[in-house]
Amino acid sequence: MINMYRIKDYGLSFILFLLIVLLNSSCVKQVTTQKIIKSSKPPVQITEEGDTTNYIIGFPDNRELKAFKRKLKKLTEEYSFDTLANDTINQYLCLRIIQTKETPIDSDTAITHIERADFIESDITIREDTLRDTTGQYIDSLLPEVGGNATLYTERSFIDPRMSALFVTFPFEKDTTLYPDDSAYQGLLQVRQLTRTKIEIVCTDRLLNSVGKAINALDLVKAWTELVKINPAEGKALFYYTKGLRPFIRGEEAIIQGFTIVNQQTVHITLEKPDPQAIQRLYSTRLLPLSLNVGAYVKKQKNNQKLALTRNTQRQKPPTFLEQCVITCGGDKNPIVSFSLNKYDMALLYSRKDLDYARRSLTDKANLVPFSREKYFISLATPSQEIRAYLSTLINPEEVLKNAVKAEGTLLQALEENLVEQISTTDPQKKQRPSTIDKIAIVYLETDPISVAIAEKIFSLFTNAGVSVNLSALSTTELEKALVSRSYDCAIGWVPETISTDLTEQLRCAAIWFRGETDETIRLRENLELPLFTIDTYALYKKHLGFFQNTLTGIYLVKENKQ
Repeated sequence: MINMYRIKDYGLSFILFLLIVLLNSSCVKQVTTQKIIKSSKPPVQITEEGDTTNYIIGFPDNRELKAFKRKLKKLTEEYSFDTLANDTINQYLCLRIIQTKETPIDSDTAITHIERADFIESDITIREDTLRDTTGQYIDSLLPEVGGNATLYTERSFIDPRMSALFVTFPFEKDTTLYPDDSAYQGLLQVRQLTRTKIEIVCTDRLLNSVGKAINALDLVKAWTELVKINPAEGKALFYYTKGLRPFIRGEEAIIQGFTIVNQQTVHITLEKPDPQAIQRLYSTRLLPLSLNVGAYVKKQKNNQKLALTRNTQRQKPPTFLEQCVITCGGDKNPIVSFSLNKYDMALLYSRKDLDYARRSLTDKANLVPFSREKYFISLATPSQEIRAYLSTLINPEEVLKNAVKAEGTLLQALEENLVEQISTTDPQKKQRPSTIDKIAIVYLETDPISVAIAEKIFSLFTNAGVSVNLSALSTTELEKALVSRSYDCAIGWVPETISTDLTEQLRCAAIWFRGETDETIRLRENLELPLFTIDTYALYKKHLGFFQNTLTGIYLVKENKQ
């Protein structure tokens, strides 16, 4: 720092000299300062908590965070992650790697996983989301040709979530932080919480049916009302505390009072009491039923056990290629033979006998790939916990899987696999039969062959123990009415594997099967839930079929000139 008080002591000549120096210095190139560039490598903190590993990654700004998410998307579609925290202010993302708690069956039993042959390819997923590059465009530059028909077969006598991927669609906006400029991720519906007991749903201009007609609020209310009428348990899970829902299910009301049409685009859902999870329950493809015709494929014709679907030309993403596909639901005693005789282009199989034959004999004409995995369990609704505990000791899941279902699977400790404590099991030999036990009512879905096999085995186990049993094979609507009223002692159920990470699926499971109890630890401790095993289903398909981006909606016919 120059001391200005001393400059005047040097006289006028020095001041002139100083001015000349300052004027000359203006012609010299100025010294520049270079901005310090922070390291682009984000700091990573790794912590261990029991059987999980936490990765906390910091980012300098939101742009870097979004770039990282785009790169992470491919990885998260292949592995199970749980997002613990995502702070948009401090710019960090916290993920947890989920490790399974499934108990493999002993390797010397006949139901262990068989070593897969070389012709098995990667999984066919049923996600509507597909792999994309950073520009939001589909990675495959050469699209398959449009045209042709295919016939698909499932051993269930109804359309389950595995096959419904062809015609269902997610209603709300996807994660736009991944692709903020991509219109394909804008929702067909918009949802917001108006008050603690009122939710607003608005139809966007993207919500069009297969003929290009805009779907309005009245269409939605009609579709929802029909859903609750045919599938009361699913409707209850979706609109859990909606005003007038339960009286409507019981047949006491002609309409659901909680559905109010505000205008042509807007519906208000009124709740009987505040529900912090109300919007989360609605994050389901069930909110847009098949009757609305908004999926990748739409209904053309339905009769007996066949559903004919045709390509929805109004939908651009994800792309579809078949002009028509026909789903045959159950009724075939030997689907492998029918497949060999070209009756089906693709068949979903789960039995060890069929899978063994396919692996040995069909490698020259077909591919076999893992398709889906579901978790089976028993819901116990008898009021006495003592009786529930006793019934649980009579069931050996390994024996049921090995001798009754005869499928590939893995024993389960829990459905959600996120327990905070271990639940001890009771030794059957130390459990005495309750004196108050009466006839036990077992209900199951008659159109699901796996449920049939489980129910018949449990019937045998109970009767051998001297327990009187009333076994009821019910239709879908009959079973769901029984689940809503809880007019049963044992019910055979299943949930998708995604329940481990999908909060909406966890809420659905609790609402339908466990009187709304969302804490799985409590369900296990009170013997409301008895986990059984997973069931692995495979897709056997002819080599003339292909799956664009490895999705079911991307099914197409492979042309002869293609390699």
